[in-house]
Amino acid sequence: MRTDTEQAQPEPEGIDTEADT
Repeated sequence: MRTDTEQAQPEPEGIDTEADT
């Protein structure tokens, strides 16, 4: 399970492949 902070934060492409894919 991903944390709310990671979901709320707009992460740059390539930094987190799990969120992107």
